[in-house]
Amino acid sequence: IIVDLALQFIRRTVEMDKPFFTVIWDGSPHDPFRALDKDKVAFEALDENSQSHYGELVAFDRSVGILRAKLNDLGIAGNTIIWYCSDNGGLPRITPTTVGNLRGFKGSLWEGGIRVPAIIEWPAKVKPAVTDFPASTMDIFPTIAEIVGIPISSSIQPQDGQSVLPVMLGNNPK
Repeated sequence: IIVDLALQFIRRTVEMDKPFFTVIWDGSPHDPFRALDKDKVAFEALDENSQSHYGELVAFDRSVGILRAKLNDLGIAGNTIIWYCSDNGGLPRITPTTVGNLRGFKGSLWEGGIRVPAIIEWPAKVKPAVTDFPASTMDIFPTIAEIVGIPISSSIQPQDGQSVLPVMLGNNPK
């Protein structure tokens, strides 16, 4: 539903030949986990909670696929930034673990509770790469502001976060 509504907005905006900014906060995966049986098939060897957790991720992945396909259909995928990230760390009692070898889980200040993966897709500008550069959701605003040419001086200071555009473009600062 969320992706369908976002796509209605994006389509209308593209038809008006205007730029757009869309935020899609998906609720999956989230406790209590509820997944369709078809989305849990690959996880039948896991306990019910883990099956449903990973099943929700399958459904989320399907939604992202729909979003990306429509952006391609609209002819705007190349110059559209898609920034995927989680809002918090991994969860306990999920098998296999959602935190890798990190200590802690959601709600803790250990890396397992706050470190999450992110994927930034912008085919016209960003070459596929993997980095371990530490960033935060606080970095999204300054990054988007830099991309669209809004000077830092026009923002209230101090500003949380910093632009990660150099990282996106392959210049990994220290």
